[in-house]
Order: sequence, then C-alpha cells, then structure tokens
Amino acid sequence: DPCAPRPGRVKMAAMVMAGAYAAITGLVGADALRAAARGALPPYRAQHAARNDDALVAGMALFPAPDAPAWPMAERARP
Repeated sequence: DPCAPRPGRVKMAAMVMAGAYAAITGLVGADALRAAARGALPPYRAQHAARNDDALVAGMALFPAPDAPAWPMAERARP
C-alpha cells in the first residue's frame, strides 16, 4: 500500500491527504494540484518535488471519482 505509514513516509502523509481531498471533492484536477505543489516549493526544497508528486498521485488514486463533490453538479456544469 503506497499510503501505509512507514519510516520516511510519515512526512508525506499531508501530501497524500491533499491528493485524496482533491480527488474526493473534485475541487482541483491532478495536473493543477501537482503544479501548485511544485510552485509552492522553495528552491532549497526542489529535491522533494518528485516525492510530493508521487504522494499526491497516491492520494488521488484512493478516490478515482468524486464521492463528495465540493459543488452540486449544476454548479460544476456552468462554463
């Protein structure tokens, strides 16, 4: 299980949860979430970008379809 706590992975829990939250609510797509996470990293933490991406994707994989949409369908369908 890529989300199971193990030594060295505890720090990634917040990123996994962010991915899961985004997926279950449909609040933001995977590409936008990953781009925002990369953009928020200061240069001295750039070495963590790939692991953050992996954690976000692992969290999003837990909920392949929104189970608790952030907005009702009618609102999401608006252009």
